Amino acid sequence: MHMVRTCITIIAFLQLSVSFAWAARPTQDQVARLAAATWREVPTSLDITYYLTRQHAPLSPEAIRRSVEYAYKMNDNGVVSDMPARKDELEAEVQRILSQQGKAVTVKQRIRQVGDSLYRLDRFFPSDTKEGFGDTPSLTLVNGGNPSQKDYLHFEYDYNTQIATVYNDRSRWRQQPMMELGGYPGRAKFQLTLTMGDIQDVNGKKQFVPSQEKMAHIVAGTHKVFEMDIAPEQGDSKRVRIVLTGKGYSSPSLVLVCDAADYSRISVAEGFDPKTGARIMLNEYGEYGSDGIPRKIVMTEYLPDGQIKERQELAIDSIVINSSISQDIFRFMPPDGFGIVDRRGSVPFAINPQDRPNPEAAIKTIDTIGPYRESHISLPSAATHSASEKTLPGNSSVVSSGTMPAGAVTTTHHVPWYLVAIAIIGASGAIIVLLRSWYMQRRKMLNR
Repeated sequence: MHMVRTCITIIAFLQLSVSFAWAARPTQDQVARLAAATWREVPTSLDITYYLTRQHAPLSPEAIRRSVEYAYKMNDNGVVSDMPARKDELEAEVQRILSQQGKAVTVKQRIRQVGDSLYRLDRFFPSDTKEGFGDTPSLTLVNGGNPSQKDYLHFEYDYNTQIATVYNDRSRWRQQPMMELGGYPGRAKFQLTLTMGDIQDVNGKKQFVPSQEKMAHIVAGTHKVFEMDIAPEQGDSKRVRIVLTGKGYSSPSLVLVCDAADYSRISVAEGFDPKTGARIMLNEYGEYGSDGIPRKIVMTEYLPDGQIKERQELAIDSIVINSSISQDIFRFMPPDGFGIVDRRGSVPFAINPQDRPNPEAAIKTIDTIGPYRESHISLPSAATHSASEKTLPGNSSVVSSGTMPAGAVTTTHHVPWYLVAIAIIGASGAIIVLLRSWYMQRRKMLNR
């Protein structure tokens, strides 16, 4: 195995050496074009529908079991999972996910976003009763808070279990960066902004802005951290290849292939481990529309040994930018018949569906949960569990039974294996974000 990995590394290095032999130091005009593409204007709103086909490398039974146990614990509040029947159900779910590993699964998703925080994703799974996808989403995820005011209110509607859950937990805040699907991938944009920009205060926010000094150093080849080469793509004069290499490394960390006239229209984005030359990620873009956004995107992540870790294919069905989007879709208004679980405090509060229809105080919005919670000091609970009274910070005393609304306790959960994979990747992503934040602050201190 060691010899195989060594051979892969050597081959990758030789390929990179040949590929970048004709690279050339960029001109001032080329660097300016790259900066314009990197700091491309962000739309004020986005409404996109696309089909996502994901295939993930198999996970170990232990990793799947840990993720499923975590999902059940979150859903049951750590109580019902101790029941023998629940353990059998959990194990059956682990075996079901194992049997489905390696299969490509396609889902339909619609994302609507306004500004930096308001975000809604509706996910549709293939229909069991007809060809294609159902008319009702299987899952809805919504960000409704304002993080600039430390408000991380977000919620989800699970249409299978008919449960609406409310959170105000930053670690579970979900957000797709605006135009991430149509612009430079996050890894590429971060490296480019770090290379060509400085952190400045813009309207009370710290953010990277283009630095003429750093851009001049790139042209002169005297940049402290990176070297950049831009040259016509071999065999294609209408495209250019941009190579970013860290000082002291022989292998690049980033390679972009772009339209020679418009660097924002990329066809290939590759990320590499500069120490070994092994490819980390490969994004391919095609079928650009008049709005400058590609309709076909293939994203591939690689393991250190060169094997594919995950492959995602996106086919955009429709996209509208800078349109008027109703604010109502970002408000907590669960469908009738849904139970509600309020997890904003240290003690979850459950509201059964039958307790919601009262027309005088219908539990239909986020504002009606608080008064209802404060006026009810007892909650329906399973006969086998006794309730214990606890106090939520800033609220009247409530009772936590450790149970969900009626139906949730006995509902059989089906957690697709690829969603378990997403949860694992999401946890890794959170660590990367924290490390990136630390690194940016460190760079800021060094530049002073």
